[in-house]
Amino acid sequence: MLVSWLRSQLKEAKSSSYFQDIALLSSGGLIANIIVVAVMPLASRIYTPESFAIANLVVLWAGFFIVLVTYRLELFVQLPKQDEDAWNLVRLVVFLGILWTVILTPALWFWRETIANLAGQQKLGPWLTAVPITAAALALSTALQGWNQRRGNYRRSAGAEIVSKTGYAGTVIGGRWLLPDAAGLVLATLSSHAVKIAALSVRNRPASYPWDSRNLWAIGRTHEKLAGGMIFAQLCLSCTLLIPAMYISRKYGADALGQYSLAFQTVCLPEALIGNAIGNVYYQRIAEEWVRGGSIQGLFRATAIRLLFICLPLFAVGALISPWIVPVIFGDQWHDAGIFAALLAISSFGSFISTALGRTCIVVTAWWYPPLWHLMRVTTTISVVWIADSMSLGAVEFITLLVFQQLAVFALDFLSQLYFSQRRLKTT
Repeated sequence: MLVSWLRSQLKEAKSSSYFQDIALLSSGGLIANIIVVAVMPLASRIYTPESFAIANLVVLWAGFFIVLVTYRLELFVQLPKQDEDAWNLVRLVVFLGILWTVILTPALWFWRETIANLAGQQKLGPWLTAVPITAAALALSTALQGWNQRRGNYRRSAGAEIVSKTGYAGTVIGGRWLLPDAAGLVLATLSSHAVKIAALSVRNRPASYPWDSRNLWAIGRTHEKLAGGMIFAQLCLSCTLLIPAMYISRKYGADALGQYSLAFQTVCLPEALIGNAIGNVYYQRIAEEWVRGGSIQGLFRATAIRLLFICLPLFAVGALISPWIVPVIFGDQWHDAGIFAALLAISSFGSFISTALGRTCIVVTAWWYPPLWHLMRVTTTISVVWIADSMSLGAVEFITLLVFQQLAVFALDFLSQLYFSQRRLKTT
């Protein structure tokens, strides 16, 4: 029975353009992440855990400020019915990114010491000025990737991922000898987004769409309600990631945060490799189906089954072997990272599925759901920090508590997205 089912699923996947597109994006992601996997053992030996801690905090703060920079409009490029409106969203992201980078960079320089003191890391201060431009670059690369996938350019999108990770690896390695301290790690994220933007932009700018500022603001206002919900949701998401990192940094020190950062980056590789590819194609297909007035429930269920089939054994094996394999790959100084990775693999199982299917609510315009769910997530995260601090828990105990809290909220999100997938577009 099981063998017969697996054969039917494989036959369906081979004949389906949906899963062929997933395979194309996944292959690009595979090569891209092989590059990251190849460079990380070297990076873990030439950079200290403190350097990883600083780089991680810069990335997390960029994730926080991206909400203020572009209002997450880059996430909606798939939604407009007309390509011209979608391209105007890309243009609006460019304009807002430049504007807020100019405004926020001097502001963060002024507040750098205050933020560094909150994190308990004085070396973080000077690098905070890289946060706005990193956020803007991330937003634009996301918008351009959405534009390419909207037009079915999955091969270009996959190639851009490879170019992006190549830029990341080159900056990590070259930065260690050309720049001081954590500079190579800090600038690697910015470099990866910059080369990805270049790869996605070559011969891909439609000249037939004239520049009109009124059209830009009009398309922005079209998504105003959904963007409003997403802004709050994304702020909560950023806080959900920032709060544990800041707490680990202050409570357990830079070394513990560096260990946690490497472990988190390691267990996120399957999500970056496969989950995002599935999620991007799924998002594009259900957006098309929704606009046509069709049902998206079948795509949701088929995608969920395949996600479960892929990630359950993957993360189970990861949880079992991480305490042994991480120090072997990255060096003896990363022993604690192996323990953290084994724990984080449990919650990453839920994140893998939630991330891939999580934009179902966006397509059906349930704008109220993301802020509500993320508010619950950040509230429960704060509760975990409070419990850990009150009980003077160690780093392992804190991360264990955090993992099961995250797994619970991801399970709730899956059930909610399943409910949203049953909706149909109301037509008159």
